[in-house]
Amino acid sequence: MYIPFHNREADRAKIIAFARKYPFATLVTTRDGKITATHLPVLVDERDAEIFLTAHLARANTQWLDFASDVDGTPDALVIFQEPHAFISTRHYERPLSVPTWNYVAVHAYGVPRILARVTERLQVVERMVMQFEGTLERWALLPEDFKHAKANGIVAFELRVTRLDARFKLSQDRSRVEQENIVAALSARPEQIEYEIGARMREKLSTA
Repeated sequence: MYIPFHNREADRAKIIAFARKYPFATLVTTRDGKITATHLPVLVDERDAEIFLTAHLARANTQWLDFASDVDGTPDALVIFQEPHAFISTRHYERPLSVPTWNYVAVHAYGVPRILARVTERLQVVERMVMQFEGTLERWALLPEDFKHAKANGIVAFELRVTRLDARFKLSQDRSRVEQENIVAALSARPEQIEYEIGARMREKLSTA
């Protein structure tokens, strides 16, 4: 990912917090010159100073075969986290010779996927997903065990150890403070829109500048 110096975010805690807040990510892999992408929810963990991403695919989605397509069995994969974004109009700028742009936050996590082959591991991933996004296992616990196992056999769960993490927080850092304040005011006036989140992140940056 192209990241100008003033847009690069190096704060690991902020990056992880962003990925956890926007966990519906895009998994990108390659095999035999073909690029494949799947959209899926991802769990983000820290263990022994390393970051691990956990998710699952439908077994019918053959992207999981990409995980072992290289001769050494360890191909790289890319997981993209991205959500808040906003068009930035030139009406917020002081300088007449300006062009519009787009502000956004994106995190790219690279790593090596490892298939979690045992059915107990697959069930554990599903249970963690349910707990993470529903907050309770009450409904899950009511399902018959044979039904759970049958469904688990229809997915491929995997864990990816992150070997490289890139984050671009493009928040008009190259504009003047007055221009940034103008943008924040405009975006903050639209609480029902996704642009509001960009305004909030810009306001946070300004408060610490």
